[in-house]
Parts: sequence; structure tokens; C-alpha cells
Amino acid sequence: MEVDSDDDTWRLNLNDAWTSDSEGEVRAKPSTSAAKFARAELDAVNVDIDAAPATTTAPRGDVNASKYALTLPNELGVLTVAQIHKCELGTVVWNAALILCDWLRANAGTLRGRTILEVGAGCGACGFYAAACGADCIIADCGPQTMLNLEKTLACYENLVAKRPGGGSFAGNVKIRRHLWEEDFEILEARRLGEIPGRVRHWSNVGVFENEGAGFAAPMAPTDVFDIVIGSDLLYFSSQEESLLAALRLRLKPGRVCYIVQTLRTNNAEVFARFVLAARRYFVVDIVSASLPNANVFLRAKETPHALLDDPYRLLTLRPL
Repeated sequence: MEVDSDDDTWRLNLNDAWTSDSEGEVRAKPSTSAAKFARAELDAVNVDIDAAPATTTAPRGDVNASKYALTLPNELGVLTVAQIHKCELGTVVWNAALILCDWLRANAGTLRGRTILEVGAGCGACGFYAAACGADCIIADCGPQTMLNLEKTLACYENLVAKRPGGGSFAGNVKIRRHLWEEDFEILEARRLGEIPGRVRHWSNVGVFENEGAGFAAPMAPTDVFDIVIGSDLLYFSSQEESLLAALRLRLKPGRVCYIVQTLRTNNAEVFARFVLAARRYFVVDIVSASLPNANVFLRAKETPHALLDDPYRLLTLRPL
């Protein structure tokens, strides 16, 4: 992070490795990359925005259903994760989810018996993997097709657990919930003002209010809180940082921890930097570079053409102040 002393404009080098110093100040280690972004405009010096990503799996044809094979721990077998290409952003597995799954695999011993929320879950690969490690998980998102995919994958997960001898004794429970970060923002604002939160109209819930209980996943309750909150590739569009922060603040138990894996792209630099700065108001933030796991462990998933070719993934750890 660089700050211009004359106009207080920050510039973010997306290829920097991030650390957090002893005072909680988020800093970037120097890098040779010249890809920098200003608050109001993109200043891509040596970044080829149209360059192909390191990996890509999405066919450029019509919308089509597919499946991602996720090998679960504890000999549960291979989970068939439902996908639909070229539909909603949450209807395919992204590479960032594989990095988070690999982190869960490496830290499986700390997950058993914990309650975990996967926010912006998309296909829910991370939530299902955490459940296979013994955590009780809520997998939450909002898109209609995303929710249908999650229900299909949940049926497959429950079938794997049922077939595994003693599977129910070590595999955690999974529930699917409808969750809008904007609603959590409204809840926190209403609490601050002593008011009753209003309902949020959102593209994903058109028809939901009129058809509550008619096959739609139940919404998150305002009182639902968790030991761990996880998420991957949560920052894609602009102006998402405050609502995401509200979700993390509302859903995380005091003294607990949140883990997010984020892909750095040429079109999400500003929202990522704003999120980091805003998060420091409520959390101690640590950011480190992350790498894709061995393809023999997790098959490669989808990536966008906007992902940086050089070191694009970051693991964020957020602990409440």
C-alpha cells in the first residue's frame, strides 16, 4: 500500500505479498510488479488486462450443467458438486475455493465440533469439506440457481455419509440457508439506531417474499452466530465491502476467527483495498500469499481472464478487535 502525501490517494500493488505488523497495520512487501490501482481510476502500467489466466475450465458455449469431483477426507469418498457454467457467479467452483479447502485439510484437527458458516458459498465446496472434517456447517448464499445446486450437492453429501460405516459419528451436519449480506448490514444499523430492520429487496429474492416456505431455503436468523466464518472469492463487484463486513461482524462469535481466500484481479483492486482498510476498524487483519494446491489433491476449477497471472491468491485471517 502506498499513500501519496499530497492528495492522500492510496495505490495498491496487487502482486505484493501482504503482512500485518505488530500494531495491526496492514502492509505490503515490495514487489517488482508495476500493476497499481488508484482510488478513482485504474493505472495498469505493465498488466495485460486481456491476458489469459493461468488456468481456465469454463466452456464458452451455452449454459450447461456439469459436476466438480471433490475428494472428501475421512474416507467419505468423492462428492459430486453440482455446477452450471455461464449462469450465476456462484454456480461454478472457483480456484480460490480449492485453496481454502486445502487450508481446511491442513487444519482439520481444529474443525471437529466447531460451528462454521460459509458465506457467499457458491457451490459450497468449502462448507461441505469442513463438514467432512467434523464441523457442523451452514452453507449460505442467495442466487436461486446457486441454491438449487447446493440442495443437489447436499443430497450427494448425505448419501456419502450414510454409506460410510460410522460416517454419522465423525462427519458434521450441513444445512443450506438463504443469506444476504445486505440484510446483515440492515440488522446492525437497526440495532445501532434502536429500530426494526426492514426487508431488503435484492435481485436474488424476487418472488421469495411472496412464496416463503414454498421450497425456498430458510433464511438465516439474526441470532445465528458461529465459531468460524469462511469464504472464498467474495469480493468481485464494487461496493461489496461494507455489507460483507456486516455479515462477518454479525455472524462471528466474540473472540473467534474468519478465513477468506480472495483472488486478485485487474477489475477488483479497489474493492479489495477498501475491504482491507474498512476491516481494520473491527478486526486484526493478516494477509498472506497463497498457492493452488497440488492437482492430485484437488482438481483445478474455474478462473476468470481477469485474474493476475503472477501470485493472484491471498489468504486473509480476521480476528475481532
